[in-house]
Amino acid sequence: MKKVTALAQSPVGRALAVAIGIGVVAFMVYKSGPAAVWAAITRVPSVFLIVFLLELGVAGTESWAAVLVYGPERRKVPLREVVRTSLLCYSLIGVLPFGRAAGEAARAAMLSRYVGVPLAAASAARMQALSLLGNAVISVPCFIGVLAFLGPKSWLLAGIGGHFIMASVLGSGLLLGARKTKLGTRIGKFFRKEEQWGSEVDVRLASNENLISPLVWITMSRLLRTAQRSALLAAVGASFGLLPSLMSESVNLVASALGDAIPLQVGVTEAGYAFASQTLGISSSDGVAMALIVHVAQIVCVGIGFLSPLLAPPVVSEASQ
Repeated sequence: MKKVTALAQSPVGRALAVAIGIGVVAFMVYKSGPAAVWAAITRVPSVFLIVFLLELGVAGTESWAAVLVYGPERRKVPLREVVRTSLLCYSLIGVLPFGRAAGEAARAAMLSRYVGVPLAAASAARMQALSLLGNAVISVPCFIGVLAFLGPKSWLLAGIGGHFIMASVLGSGLLLGARKTKLGTRIGKFFRKEEQWGSEVDVRLASNENLISPLVWITMSRLLRTAQRSALLAAVGASFGLLPSLMSESVNLVASALGDAIPLQVGVTEAGYAFASQTLGISSSDGVAMALIVHVAQIVCVGIGFLSPLLAPPVVSEASQ
């Protein structure tokens, strides 16, 4: 952990992150097709701006939730380090397979120098669980919206219902399992000098720290994502309103769950919206355009995130380890 943190904070590590990030963004643009990316941006420029700003809102609310998970000790982390770490973690979550786990692990490595390894590791596990529970929360209004719009026999209703069950079981299972299974101690046994480190992680995981506030902010990020779907529907001239937006977000949730191993779910959500285009009352090309506009906004945010290591020199922590 210390070696990873030292590398991330070094000039070489920051330059390496930027170089890799620029390469990843270039690759994603290439795979999406430069012409298609440009068409998505210029299709309705004002809507793209709204989608981009809402994507920043999604990233910001999730990042604040991650900060709140650290509890009172979050005050030990300098603000600029919070911003820089949040930007970089957003990018890692976007470009790595099963990126949420990798992004939270990276956040823990970078912030452990301020709050200590046990709290950082426990917070990473909790944030992973809360993200799943946030998906479960937004699945409820989506389920109601699909039921009201399509009735009880829709494939989309079955999909969003299954997503709610999966996210609820996995999220609550992670929280409860981490409290009961002595996970930190088990992991600590693989590191001879870190057995005490493992037991301290278990103490953190078993604490009664309030997790409601972070979950509220994560839910807010999901609501912003739903508002983003409203803008996309308006961009392609589809029905605009609460129910169509909830249906659109239902398609996104189901497609994203199926394609979680694919960075940014590139290609998966395009296929999902194309498949569900008739259900949404749009053409398949409009469905692909909706997904593509979001991905372009995400690519821009990923690019900004990978530039974040150059924003400022590392801060020397005064917190006890």
